[in-house]
Amino acid sequence: MNKNCPNCFFPTSEKDLKCPNCGFKLVKDPPPPPKDIPPPPPITEEPPKLKKDVPAPPLDPPKPPKEKNDYYDEEEKKSNTYKIFFSILIILSLMTVGAVVLSNKFMKKAPNVTVAEPLRDIPEGYAFVPEGICRIGSTRPIFDDEKPTFRIKIDSFLMKKTLVTNEEFYIFINESGYVTDAEKDSTIGFYTDTTGFQHDGGTWRRPRGPEGPDALTELPDHPVVQLTWFDAVRYCNWLSLKAGFQVQYDTVTWLCLYTDGYRLPTEYEFEYAAQGGNIGAYPWGDESPGIEKGQAKANHAGYSTVGEYIQDMEKGDFSSVFSHMAKDGFVHTSPVRSFPPNNFGLFDMAGNVWQWCSNYYSGYPPPGSNYNPRGPETGEYKSMRGGSFGHDFRYLRCSARGKNTPFMAIELIGFRTVRSF
Repeated sequence: MNKNCPNCFFPTSEKDLKCPNCGFKLVKDPPPPPKDIPPPPPITEEPPKLKKDVPAPPLDPPKPPKEKNDYYDEEEKKSNTYKIFFSILIILSLMTVGAVVLSNKFMKKAPNVTVAEPLRDIPEGYAFVPEGICRIGSTRPIFDDEKPTFRIKIDSFLMKKTLVTNEEFYIFINESGYVTDAEKDSTIGFYTDTTGFQHDGGTWRRPRGPEGPDALTELPDHPVVQLTWFDAVRYCNWLSLKAGFQVQYDTVTWLCLYTDGYRLPTEYEFEYAAQGGNIGAYPWGDESPGIEKGQAKANHAGYSTVGEYIQDMEKGDFSSVFSHMAKDGFVHTSPVRSFPPNNFGLFDMAGNVWQWCSNYYSGYPPPGSNYNPRGPETGEYKSMRGGSFGHDFRYLRCSARGKNTPFMAIELIGFRTVRSF
């Protein structure tokens, strides 16, 4: 016969010694029979049967129904709605703050970016620039030719860590017997004396004129200058042949093949490499370039305000100009590793000297595809990037552009090489 547990009213069977639900002991051990007392006679009568369909008494008395109050129900609904709304608002605010913090930490300054280099051997003196997508131009332009901005995709390539030095260029001259344009025509190479007067007659061997320092004995690790664009690409062709690669520049049309040999970077490759994974204005981020020796991040004109620089130039106060230029420790060019590299390991991506680029100068966006853009194949000027020791901090920005006729040689222009990889 089934019965309910007297402790928790859980249904039990006759075989259960304990309640399956609460473990309450259901059958008490019978007391031992007294000695010499006969056992009671067996019960022959059947126990009374329980009536079927009789509901068990409720465990707790039913609670009276709650009186309905429409006013308080509506207020409770409004309160819950407000709680949900403000909870969502707080979560969204926290997510926004977190995104800004992470963006500033990992995107804007991008400290200590590590670039995974490929398994292929990288020539000594070159840095691997990984493929990527970047924005060209500036959303805060100073010069009109920095806009409009546009996005490009660049394949990986190798870029020389430094500008080509006088010592390196001499190897080319010595092995090839090449004579530069300024050496053939003394009216091409220009330099400026301490009074601001511009002279011709500068060459790569004597970049500051016949009475200036000797490039090989006094400036071996300084960037080679006083080269036309054509001198620079002649060097690239020689370097390709020396390394066993296809020559990149046709010396009749001067068009570039853009295959696997050495060449000049396009200005889009240069800007991408100068950014070094940052989204700041300069190759090192948004921090000021600095002026004083030991604090400056690049070799530039040394002015903290544009107005002061323009005022000195307009007055022709070159004693003030040269004194400002000397504040970082260098009046003219500096050795190529004098200032820290960017996150790609590239030196002098801002300052020291302007750098010839492969493409002709044009407005933005350039013609053709945004995938490895190469710029126009014809034009009047060749593009330059990087700024120089004679220009103020505006030209140190990654988006700042320069241009010059490819026939010009001057002490403010050098170059570096790249190779598709």
